[in-house]
Amino acid sequence: MIHALAPIAVILASLLIPQPASAQEPRSAPSAERERPPSAVPTPGSVIPGGAETTVKWENSTFPSEAEGGIWPEGARFGWTFNHEFNAVTAPGEGSTAFSLMAIAHNHGSPANVVALGADTVLRSDDAAGFGGNIIVRTESAVARPKMVGLEIDIEPATGVTPAKTSIALPINMFNSRNPGPAIQTGGINGGTFANGIVLYGIAKSGAGLAAGEGASMNALVNSSVCECATAAFIHGTGISQGDAYGTKGPGVSPFVYGDEGNDLVVRLGSAGGLKVYASDGVSPVLEVAADGTLSAGGHRGVSCSGPPTSAFRTLGGIVVHC
Repeated sequence: MIHALAPIAVILASLLIPQPASAQEPRSAPSAERERPPSAVPTPGSVIPGGAETTVKWENSTFPSEAEGGIWPEGARFGWTFNHEFNAVTAPGEGSTAFSLMAIAHNHGSPANVVALGADTVLRSDDAAGFGGNIIVRTESAVARPKMVGLEIDIEPATGVTPAKTSIALPINMFNSRNPGPAIQTGGINGGTFANGIVLYGIAKSGAGLAAGEGASMNALVNSSVCECATAAFIHGTGISQGDAYGTKGPGVSPFVYGDEGNDLVVRLGSAGGLKVYASDGVSPVLEVAADGTLSAGGHRGVSCSGPPTSAFRTLGGIVVHC
């Protein structure tokens, strides 16, 4: 915890320690109307009706931090507030990055897990609610073409460095008991929607976009049972490989496809081909339906059920066909 909070402690200490006279002098600003000099020490907060109440704030902005609390229906309470404004004068570099608060940590030989920025919320009463973090990106009204990114995670080893196998971009851990809620959940508020749920790039050729961990146990890897899917639960595109492979242990292992009792398994054939069912060796077809409807089974071929249905039964390689 000490390592995690060290950068923040340094920031707070620098604000609380009296500064030399030169440090307290307002720094020159190209536009006094758009930028106010920061205070050398924290200043008491205030309250704006319908907005936020602040206890202590460090502010260098023409937009009071208290006014930003209006986005919460019941207002908000801020403990420590860092409020900085960037504009074309204070951050003129196109394509550059400007940080309101930056925490930097260096692990120079420490065996500890060094953390640049940490947050810890402790619930100490019945029915309490807590969030470890809350990230918001919003706009004013009538703003055109904003780029809005909620959270970006970058893993940046230097060129030629291979990360350890324990390296993870986003680990999510559940401790001690079963959580009835999901690990990740998207939602739409006031009519908001996402174009897609998860879009994957940068996955190794030997990897999978979705994979169960070794030894993981679950009811199903994918469950679409409550989905109101407009087209289909799963859509195969026109990529290089678009089929389904069942089983990964090679010939001799018998994966299966089934429908729940009371439902039919419907297979619709494309106009260009038929259907083949192979034995467990993956080589010998035991059942084949050609595009013209001709059925082949057990090495026998030639039964066709074209024309109007009849009550006749035909036998093909031990399979009874009712036409």
